[in-house]
Amino acid sequence: MLRQAMHTTIHTLWQNGHNKSEISRLTGHDWKTVNKIICALQSKKILPTRKPHPCILDQHHEQLISWIEQGFTAVRMHEEFLRQGIKVGY
Repeated sequence: MLRQAMHTTIHTLWQNGHNKSEISRLTGHDWKTVNKIICALQSKKILPTRKPHPCILDQHHEQLISWIEQGFTAVRMHEEFLRQGIKVGY
């Protein structure tokens, strides 16, 4: 949704006569990103979407819920994950 809104905004600004540098300043996106979107829209290509990346903790969801119910603090849960050899940030 957000990605589509970005494309629509850039496309609308481009159609209204703004150049790529102006669009970059107005939207806060790098000019290379703006250029890539404009080129894709002009050639009617669909830009690739980002692949969903699974969260490291997805497979430990039940364990997390159990620890929360037991009253573990975030620090304690982090220590437990490290003890189990699971590298996660605090």
